[in-house]
Amino acid sequence: MENHSKKLLYCSICWQKSRNHRYCHHCGEWDYGKCYDCGEQQIEDKWCQNCKPLEITPTFALWTSGNDEIDQLIQKNQLIPKHYDYNCWRWIDYDGLDNIEYLSEGGYGTVYKAVWNNMPEEIKTNYSNPSKMIAMKKLNDSQNFTKDFTNEIKAYHKNNHSYIIPIFGITQVPMTKEYAIVMKYCDKGDLKRIMRQKYRSLNWGDKLSIIISIIRALIFIHKNGYVHCDIHPGNILKNGYYTYLSDLGLCKPANYESKSNEIYGIIPYMAPEVLRGNPFTPASDIYSLGMIMWELTSRNAPFGNRSHDAHLIIDICKGIRPLIVKGTPEIYVNLMKSCWQNDPSKRPTSEEIYDIMFKWWLIDDENLEIDKIFKKIRNTKKNPETYYVSRPLSKHINAAKSDIREGDSAIEWPDSNSVNVNETSEELKTNNSNSKLAIPTQHPEAYDISKPLSKHSELFSRDIREDDLAIEWPDSNSVIIKEIIEELTLRKYPSIKRHYL
Repeated sequence: MENHSKKLLYCSICWQKSRNHRYCHHCGEWDYGKCYDCGEQQIEDKWCQNCKPLEITPTFALWTSGNDEIDQLIQKNQLIPKHYDYNCWRWIDYDGLDNIEYLSEGGYGTVYKAVWNNMPEEIKTNYSNPSKMIAMKKLNDSQNFTKDFTNEIKAYHKNNHSYIIPIFGITQVPMTKEYAIVMKYCDKGDLKRIMRQKYRSLNWGDKLSIIISIIRALIFIHKNGYVHCDIHPGNILKNGYYTYLSDLGLCKPANYESKSNEIYGIIPYMAPEVLRGNPFTPASDIYSLGMIMWELTSRNAPFGNRSHDAHLIIDICKGIRPLIVKGTPEIYVNLMKSCWQNDPSKRPTSEEIYDIMFKWWLIDDENLEIDKIFKKIRNTKKNPETYYVSRPLSKHINAAKSDIREGDSAIEWPDSNSVNVNETSEELKTNNSNSKLAIPTQHPEAYDISKPLSKHSELFSRDIREDDLAIEWPDSNSVIIKEIIEELTLRKYPSIKRHYL
């Protein structure tokens, strides 16, 4: 009789028998085998720290970008131990790019798609890209290798992860001498486009998958000591079933205090403490995620019926949040509210959110019910003075500081379900009609890329006091992470032990 038992292997570190091809349960180490050339232990698959650099370094003489700093960045990336050679950066000749087409424009550059004729076979194969299509982000005014370009390149260098858009290399536009980052092309576009045009194809499982992918990228970024600082649907890309976090142009070390007074971003996705002038932190990214969670339930951009100006900044700092869409599951609402708490210390971490959502996958029958609810949600129009690209915000922040009324600090603001009078009337219309959400008129100032907010700096008159904005939310809105987990798991598995008590 044929023996179907799994072949035993020997760990090259402890030489004990193991059934696992890579991980040894005896010594607790990952075993990548010995180097065929020098006999030393490999630290990654096909990567010997003694021999691999000797193989790569001579190739540095075969190319140059013409800029020593760029050359050093690419060379440093190529010398990072990797599982696969196709993950390394390259200097890419612009003449090898054909069929260049404009895709979109952001706050810092322009994105194109193109065909990379000389795409290495390993990239074409491993990324299932027979068309050789790539995306190219040309950074504005990067001819002299600006600080913004350097920061973005270094951020990608430090944060190479499977849920962060893969970078293939750097090129330079001959006509303008501007540099461009060459990256993976995502055929489905960004999340903003998907939610507006293909919403009906997103079921509850799709939404969870998108959020979990963002969270996994954030876990890596935050553990690495960085903050993304610009999370919004335009920076979340879809390719097939995969979701990627992109645009690390504003990514910086946690609690980094800029010497500039300028703040860039899209107001509805920016945490209130950042709008008050405090540094970005991992909790600021979590606030942005909460807004994306709301957008996935509503199909609308947050505060889309309002001008993105000083008045909106004041309301966000006061604790005003988008109207909860009627019918959104309570467990989802609780997690979403915890993400957009005014107090950043009360927001869950990326790891905690991942733990919660992982358990949602276990509750199949509830997922089906939630999916039915989500399919009933209809579209609303946005205000034309809303902006959904990151932009400088100082002018609006300064206007908010000067425009805040004495009565503002005395207002007893309700919980996060509260909205302004117009939004409340929309809810009443919805409840009375039992059909669609009301469709507000689109506002003329609509931005959906990150921009600076400094044009109203002349409106400074006095600083907002910290106690003006530190609104205490009612206890009913406070969300304890362990209670969400218990609610989910115990509903499905009543006998499960309460691990999170």
